[in-house]
Amino acid sequence: DDDDDDDDDDSNSGDDDLGEDEDDDDESDEEEDYATEEGGDDVAKERRTRRSNKYMPPPVSPLGVHLEKIQRVIAGMSKGGKISGNKKQMWYNSEDPMAASGSIRTPDGWYTDRRVFVWMPMMQFSQLVRWADMECPFGCSNPSMESKGLIWRPMFNFGDIDWVLHQRVHCKNCGRKCSSIHPDFLALLPTRIVERLPYITLPSGPGLHRDMIFQLNSLMGKQILWGSFANSINEMQKIKYDEARINFLDTAAETAPSEIASQSFQIDPLAAFSDFDEAGHWNGMKLTVAMVKFAHHQYTKAKEPYMQKRFQLAYDEGITSDHSHKLAKVTRASGRPGGLFSASYTVASHQGHVNINLFTMTKSNAEIKPAIVQYKEERDRQEIVLKRHETDFMGGDGILMKSVFKRDLAAGVTPPIVANPSYPVATVARDSISYANTKASIENICLALMSKLREEGHPTVVIGLDCEWAKGEETTYVLSLYLRGSRPVVFDLYNAGILNERDVPSAMKQLLERKNIISTGRNVHVDTARLAKLGVNIKEWQELRGLALACDPSLESTALVKLAERFLGVTLDKAGQLADYSQNPLPDWLVQYSAIDAVVSRCENIHQKMKVAIGPWGVGARTAHFLLV
Repeated sequence: DDDDDDDDDDSNSGDDDLGEDEDDDDESDEEEDYATEEGGDDVAKERRTRRSNKYMPPPVSPLGVHLEKIQRVIAGMSKGGKISGNKKQMWYNSEDPMAASGSIRTPDGWYTDRRVFVWMPMMQFSQLVRWADMECPFGCSNPSMESKGLIWRPMFNFGDIDWVLHQRVHCKNCGRKCSSIHPDFLALLPTRIVERLPYITLPSGPGLHRDMIFQLNSLMGKQILWGSFANSINEMQKIKYDEARINFLDTAAETAPSEIASQSFQIDPLAAFSDFDEAGHWNGMKLTVAMVKFAHHQYTKAKEPYMQKRFQLAYDEGITSDHSHKLAKVTRASGRPGGLFSASYTVASHQGHVNINLFTMTKSNAEIKPAIVQYKEERDRQEIVLKRHETDFMGGDGILMKSVFKRDLAAGVTPPIVANPSYPVATVARDSISYANTKASIENICLALMSKLREEGHPTVVIGLDCEWAKGEETTYVLSLYLRGSRPVVFDLYNAGILNERDVPSAMKQLLERKNIISTGRNVHVDTARLAKLGVNIKEWQELRGLALACDPSLESTALVKLAERFLGVTLDKAGQLADYSQNPLPDWLVQYSAIDAVVSRCENIHQKMKVAIGPWGVGARTAHFLLV
């Protein structure tokens, strides 16, 4: 073995030193056998030379001799240790046993009917990678990589077992070695080269054909998981074995009719063909769940950076997101004990490409916020503005996504109702508005309003009412009220933590449910329906739309801004329609925006000019009162 001579030459040419492996029989020192579970007592079986959980065939066995011949042909030793023949060939097929001529007495041809794959990337892809350019998979600072012979490894390929002839790789600097199909070594090769290896290899033991992992990924969506998949592959292996055994016996009988007739055919039909797991003969193996899981994890780990880069190339102007519970009590991190992943978060682009996919312990926004922030940064880096976001629940992850992308989502969006610039804009001075963003302050304001109503003793009181929320969301962010003779009030429900019936202050509920109060506003029935979800059941309300159409049936629009222009001679600034109401506290301009709708809805002039003596339009079902203004 001319290692010293070859090393210098290899570093320049990219060819391999493919001499016969010096320590082939010592493979267990660097690679642990993953193979099959232990079978019966192999000592009692005369032809068995290795334990049933060892996958390497003995050198004197039919399969061992066959692989040794192929190895010598591939090595093709010539002067200087150079390869002869086609250096680029990767697949080698054995002769089909049925093609043999003459009498067939032994099943050796069926044992050796295996496909062989040769993996020597420095030889097969010498124009792309050389030993001199390789880093050390063990991370040493001054790598000097070389080949130290050839070794075999079996690979599951559905119902077949393929054999891969590969190199033992040695670093002359640190002295450590591994195989050329070891995941750490493959990670150092260019991706387009590694993708020519059709197997998912493990640090030791048999690997799996890549198509098996692809199929497993597809079947997982149909609830076919690790154990069922491994069992199906083992069934294929046993079927293949039974077919080969029967085929051999039939072929042997058909090719020796004269010997059978003369009773000189000496093959015992039950003992002629080896057991399934007899090493060096049929050499069958059992695929275990641990092997399938490990191969799947190896593939996912290797592909993760590639998939992340692919996700980043799939951005467009729209996304849909979902954060939902998945497989509680089942999903764990790499099968390890510990906290369960009870939910998953997914973001897909408008064209259906996945942008984010991750498991989370809970549905807390705190778990997904770092990923969304990084996602926003990457979109900004690529200058791709998000213009559309769809989700099934805007109250959870929807709010978080909206807050991170609020500038993107608001950019270039025109409010549906455009104010008429020829009218002055109606405003409410900020210092005249009572703003409350805690339960205690909301409770105090409501108590003060009820005290005022008791003192004045009006039989019927009309209040302007308006709610703010984001389209498609269940959450009501802001409630605004205006009672004539009092300051407009803006209740910041979201930041006060009033998100469900349990959170509503008792005084707020009592005030709005008073029998002598009629709430009024544009689309006020929608506002009252939202408050009903918080357990506040408003008994009577008056809808401005019906009053306006009764007064002027020719109106093209009954939006509040158009009613203000038509009946009050002022317009409204609707910039707050797209604002972020989760800010705490709300900025002054949003407080003013929230209050103006309630004030305009209760304005005496708008009711007087509508000539309100019409009752039925929009009046609450339990009342026949007309508005008193």
